[in-house]
Amino acid sequence: MIALSDLGWWVRYTLNNRETTSDRELQIASDWVSWDYLVQTFQEVTGEKAIFRRLSMDEWFACLSGHDRPTANEKRLRDGSTTIRESFSVLWCLWRDDIINRDFDWIQSINPNTLSLADWMRQTDYTGVVGPYPLKNTEDGKGRIVRNKAVTELLLRI
Repeated sequence: MIALSDLGWWVRYTLNNRETTSDRELQIASDWVSWDYLVQTFQEVTGEKAIFRRLSMDEWFACLSGHDRPTANEKRLRDGSTTIRESFSVLWCLWRDDIINRDFDWIQSINPNTLSLADWMRQTDYTGVVGPYPLKNTEDGKGRIVRNKAVTELLLRI
């Protein structure tokens, strides 16, 4: 994860250090967050109970409607474009298969004030409540993923 404040810090660092950053892909993050670490940290910071249910991708996508739509706003349903499901699936496989990694020693050496997950939760008063617009497209009125209430309510009872 990357905290918005850390992202801003890295933008400024990049602009102020062009001679060392212009030819690099800065693989930055604030903290390496696994599901178990997220649950543990959330409980420690908020005092609230948290659980993570391990779901297959099919089970997870059953919790949503609209995942068959194209990722790009201007594309139409079933026009051959990459779907939201395909896009999210590839991303999750990259994390699951440890293809994505970060050099946190290097990150901390450049920005020793990088926020941990717990620091970010405290700084933002994070409660776990998802606001009305969890994704930018939804906020812009272009949202395409909708929670399947029947499935998610069933999962909460299990």
